[in-house]
Amino acid sequence: MKVKKYTGETMQDVIFQVKADLGPEAVIVNKRKLKQGGFFGFFGKEVFEVVAALDSKESDSETTVKEDNNDDIVEISNYGRKTRKVERTKIQKTASKDPENKNAIKEFIDDLKTAAGSEVDVTEKKSEQPKQTKTSNQTVEPENSFKKELKNQQNLTAAQKLQNKFDQKNTTMAKIAAHFAVDKNKNVGLITADTYRIAAVEQLQTYSKIIDIPFAVCYSSSKLEEMIAGQFRNCDLVLIDTPGSSWKDQIQLGRLKDYVDHTLVDEVHLLLSLNTKSSDLRSIISEFSKLKPDRALLTKLDETSSYGDIINIKENYNLSLSYLTCGQDVPEDFEIAGADQIYSYLFGDFYA
Repeated sequence: MKVKKYTGETMQDVIFQVKADLGPEAVIVNKRKLKQGGFFGFFGKEVFEVVAALDSKESDSETTVKEDNNDDIVEISNYGRKTRKVERTKIQKTASKDPENKNAIKEFIDDLKTAAGSEVDVTEKKSEQPKQTKTSNQTVEPENSFKKELKNQQNLTAAQKLQNKFDQKNTTMAKIAAHFAVDKNKNVGLITADTYRIAAVEQLQTYSKIIDIPFAVCYSSSKLEEMIAGQFRNCDLVLIDTPGSSWKDQIQLGRLKDYVDHTLVDEVHLLLSLNTKSSDLRSIISEFSKLKPDRALLTKLDETSSYGDIINIKENYNLSLSYLTCGQDVPEDFEIAGADQIYSYLFGDFYA
């Protein structure tokens, strides 16, 4: 599998480049608008960027690429996590001057480390009481943590993701799927219930082909059990992508409840953008709390320099953190929300 990035003045120009270079079998993985050149972000030229992929096994004639362009091409299996410097924020200086703040922060970090330690213990144990489905003889073993590596597990596991509509939920779902399918070598399945946007379905389907995992579209929560017992019966982990919803849309939140309350769902993860205003974040969590999410998955950490809401989410709303995402690249802009990762975002190496 080869992936290459293309840019052009119009989308038509970029698509032409893709077809000319990779051929008609190429698939579009991601596309976006961006500005090039300019002065301090102004007067830049707007261009279109497309990331396209080609499965060399399926192509009759593989495209030959010049050596000077090799930096643009990467193997999916060799994707590495980008190294990233975390900037120190004013909270570091404030904490060092105020003993009470410093003690509170240290206490928070101790809690994080304790929680991380307990998660490690849990991942090494199998549930003693698997949950039975209503009409199937399949068993669903509850996951205590999405971090769990599913060692020696043969029972079916389902996890679900909630999100407000402004989040990059497709790339986030792809990152989670790639983490378990590629890094952990697990059998992963992907179901999307977001049928409101055709482009979203096509994008997830493309990701599934690249990662080589089964994919299906679910039009009703009543079909979940049949789908999982059939196409996904051999999966260690099934990811369910729910429709994006505004926290103000009570009707849509009610529809999401049908998926969240399904007997096959073991965990519900609420996606939250960390670049959202704190007041809006409080409203979002308050409304989505009616659906009783188990964990929070934080996105867009690369689009903010204020990480204080990480503490607020954990302490004020009693939501454990599962994963952090810091960009659009799949699968590298993704990490487990461990104590060390959260510590580095909050304080850099100030307390190291």
